[in-house]
Amino acid sequence: MSVSNHAREAEVVGQSRSKYRLLSGRPSGRQRSSPRPEVQSVAKLIPHADPAAIALKPERDVAQALVDTLPDDCLVYHSFPWLRPERNDRGQKLFLRQGEADFVVLSSLGLLVLEVKGGEIRYEPNTGMWYRLLPSGLLKEIRDPYRQASDNMHALVKTILEREFPIENVLPCGFGYAVVFPDCRWTGTPPLGADRPVILDSADLPALGNRVQSLVRRWDRNPNPTPLTGANRQRVKSGLAGTFRLLPALDRVVADQEATLLQLTEWQAVALSGLYTNDRLVVSGPAGSGKTMLAVATAKHLAIREKKVLFLCFNRSLADWLSEILSPSSFPTVTVSTFSSLCAEWCRRAEIPFRVPVAAPERQEFFRSTAAELLCQATDQLLERFDAVIVDEAQDFEPEWWLPIELLNVEAEDGSLFIFYDPKQNLFVNKNLVFPAIAARFELPVNCRNTRRIADLCSRVRGVDIPSAVFAPVGVEPHVDVIPDGDHRATAVEQQLKEWVKDGKLMTSQVAILSPYRPEGSGCCVGNRTRLAGLPVTTDPAAWRAGSGVLIASIRSFKGLEADAIILTDVGKPDVGTFSVADLYVACSRAKHLLTIYATEPIVT
Repeated sequence: MSVSNHAREAEVVGQSRSKYRLLSGRPSGRQRSSPRPEVQSVAKLIPHADPAAIALKPERDVAQALVDTLPDDCLVYHSFPWLRPERNDRGQKLFLRQGEADFVVLSSLGLLVLEVKGGEIRYEPNTGMWYRLLPSGLLKEIRDPYRQASDNMHALVKTILEREFPIENVLPCGFGYAVVFPDCRWTGTPPLGADRPVILDSADLPALGNRVQSLVRRWDRNPNPTPLTGANRQRVKSGLAGTFRLLPALDRVVADQEATLLQLTEWQAVALSGLYTNDRLVVSGPAGSGKTMLAVATAKHLAIREKKVLFLCFNRSLADWLSEILSPSSFPTVTVSTFSSLCAEWCRRAEIPFRVPVAAPERQEFFRSTAAELLCQATDQLLERFDAVIVDEAQDFEPEWWLPIELLNVEAEDGSLFIFYDPKQNLFVNKNLVFPAIAARFELPVNCRNTRRIADLCSRVRGVDIPSAVFAPVGVEPHVDVIPDGDHRATAVEQQLKEWVKDGKLMTSQVAILSPYRPEGSGCCVGNRTRLAGLPVTTDPAAWRAGSGVLIASIRSFKGLEADAIILTDVGKPDVGTFSVADLYVACSRAKHLLTIYATEPIVT
């Protein structure tokens, strides 16, 4: 048997032993096929949308014929590769075996694998060998195309069964194979391993779709084959093509963005190092502008010069974090404290009663003014003073607090005092901000902590423009969803945790859940939980930083801190109840890279 590119009949090697003959060229007198049917649309070719993109002409011709003559619900996969684990002859070692099917056709009737052989092919019936005639006139041995098609079919069917039909272990449709000789016609009897239906030649191309559909029916062992259901067709498709996806490695994305933001903050600290020449300075800036990091840099600058430094802030959680950064072992001359804790400690040392009222209104008034008066009394009795005082979160400091703060300074109102604040983050002082008389003032103009998209959201929330640094990463758009039901919000929180931590490989120390309500209260949809999405949770910021679990905290307790990824939940419309625009602004600005908001009602336009 031979396949020739000439107009003559090809001589068959060993013709006396086989009646199978291949005649080269397109059909002339003999017409075994019906005219090409008219169709409204064409089958889908994968991965090439256009058959003209296929380099090899024989395969290009077959692709065009399939696309033109198959129904539009058919999928035609070209050059379909496969790779499967197989065992060696002894059934011991697993090895990978690869193959490639020229075409795989998936129709509503089933699956057909096609092997294409173009050019001049010869078959030796005495040996069962197949050859390709090269331009040089030499014969090159090739693999039996029917065995090749059969192997491809069985490999693909096994893969589909393993992926989508492991229980049934049988396909709900017919499946088979055939070989196409697009440049030749055949006569005689089929060669070994073949039969008439699986031999497709040039005469079949005009109606190749009909032949393919007919073949699938012939291969189907079901006496009454029926079309695939939509669900089973999708399963066969998924088993064939797989559901392989390459997703962005969330942990790597966050790490890359973090490196950029850290560099921006470091550049800003270097650029502002000249500010240290001022002994008294007020620095303002929006959330994320680097105020706290600049305050820390100022404390380190003074400590290295053996200055005794008092670092004050409002929030207990922030003070704990600052104490880790400015640890006594590394910076023994730096004392970190909240203002209220400082009052209690100095009163204890001076043996002045420090009785905190139980009732909320009296307690609030006590810390607003009485504690400051008691601290003034303590400074009269204690000799300790500081070379410099640094105040972060100064927008939350009451006007009455500044007098005792000045008294703690070696040079009193003339001593070194550095104040850092953002008027837009004022959550606790219901008055105009009042600071000591300081002439030197500086504004940090740009955001260096958040991605551009989170910074943009913060701008919209607060109604002010918060520009980002030129090289700040764009980041992921914050996700906002309105979920009125608390149980449904809790479910959404767990799903987001799974996506970020289990799938995205973020660490629990990178993720925090914030609510207007305390985690031990009933208002927090995930309050009083020990695990969420199978992950441990904690309400202790120090344990969170150590990796003990995902943090659940109130917005106000988290003020001054930050996290790579934040889920903000249970929030309603600002300025209703105890939840203000400033609260929403602070909460959103805590997220450095990822922010998801589950609100009880629409809150952001």
